[in-house]
Amino acid sequence: GAWLPFWTRGAVVVAGGIFNIRGGYTIVLKMLSEFTDVFGGPGRRVRATGRCLRTTVVSRTRKGALSSLNLSAAGQAEVSRTLSMGRTVGYLERLLVYVLVLNGQWAALGLVVAAKSIARFPELKNQDFSDYYLIGTLTSLLVAVASAMVVLRLV
Repeated sequence: GAWLPFWTRGAVVVAGGIFNIRGGYTIVLKMLSEFTDVFGGPGRRVRATGRCLRTTVVSRTRKGALSSLNLSAAGQAEVSRTLSMGRTVGYLERLLVYVLVLNGQWAALGLVVAAKSIARFPELKNQDFSDYYLIGTLTSLLVAVASAMVVLRLV
């Protein structure tokens, strides 16, 4: 990577970060959509956050899908808010892991996973949710680590 000019190396690092945010989201969403019937398929009531919500993982990507679930306006707003927060946590998680790997801070990855698990501990008692959570988290970590390794190889 020494043959690359400084600004090109910076552009590669920034491009990797952008890929983690946007491309990582698409990869994680695709992986999780394979398990929609396990966790909250249409018409199925799921107890993941201590309250029952009728929703699907894939619904958030389709315009108007939340209204087709026969939720009240308040229920739609709550589901939409919850999905938006989860998406934001995923963006930040992948970006943090990406920066940690670029800086060689491998031990800190354990802290990221531990902090996320502690925050979700009460919900992990639900087997369907815990499997869904692990698939999403591990896919997200894999995308971030793999993209950081590619960037490190290039620069």
